[in-house]
Amino acid sequence: MAEKVLFHIGLHKTATSSLQKDFFTVGHGFFQGLKKSKIMEVFVNKSSTELISSKDLECFLEFVKRANEDSLVPLVSHERLSGYPLSGGYDRMSILNRIKSTGLDVKIIYIIREQKSWIYSAWKQMIIDSSGMKLQEFLMKSHPKHNARLPVPRLEYLNYARDITLLRDMFGEANVSVIPMELMAQDFSYFKSKVSKLLDVDIERFRNAQLSFKNESLSLSEIYFKLFINRYVIRTELSPRGMISSSNNFFKFLAGERFCTSFSYLAGSNSFSALDANNKALINGVVGEYFSEINFKASEMIGIDLKKLGYC
Repeated sequence: MAEKVLFHIGLHKTATSSLQKDFFTVGHGFFQGLKKSKIMEVFVNKSSTELISSKDLECFLEFVKRANEDSLVPLVSHERLSGYPLSGGYDRMSILNRIKSTGLDVKIIYIIREQKSWIYSAWKQMIIDSSGMKLQEFLMKSHPKHNARLPVPRLEYLNYARDITLLRDMFGEANVSVIPMELMAQDFSYFKSKVSKLLDVDIERFRNAQLSFKNESLSLSEIYFKLFINRYVIRTELSPRGMISSSNNFFKFLAGERFCTSFSYLAGSNSFSALDANNKALINGVVGEYFSEINFKASEMIGIDLKKLGYC
């Protein structure tokens, strides 16, 4: 019988860091392949569509063996496993095929979030991660002018009905648990019961687990200051238009969180409330009813009325 392994594959901006720190711990019976470990590199390879090599598979099986020896569930948890959103998840299938090719008893946790809220939060995270992409560009208004062949963000990335079908077809319906982040935040016991059922373990092992959300975003004034620095001053892989290389220490300081926070105090948060409303209106205008039918289908598939959770 194949050994059991759990993959928590995102999405981005769905409390992944909180789950890693508060729930997916040794105390709750998990052995993590952490974000910075070589385990992640086995599955996320931006330069290849190939299946994992025999050497990488051997490395991963050793990780699984070590977890089993300690009576722990081997776990790989990372939002990047759902593909890179800034590029429309172009490498998602390659990653899932690598996971499938391990030949193990794979269990999947896939956490979703209302799409308009996700888009706004994900765009802010891209700015924090040094992107110089404006919200309009993130909403697929245009390809990057420096290279029109590069993949770009796309609404299809958030087609949950399609993703649920794909995951169930690849790994089996009983091996895939799809959980709305909003429901997890309202009732964490629901999340714990879903994981317990997925792994066929006693829910008592999670009895004391609580979730405290991590990684609070910068204020909107900080986001826009950092956007300006990223877009026009500092040159990085995510923002190639900048004038100065990101290796310059002074401009590293300018883009740092401490300096952005100082600017935020000077600018005043109230002056950005109208901009926040305009951004949300822009997202609403672009997205429209795009996800309406998709979310209706997803609701039927997972047995949860997503509309009651704020999904359009």
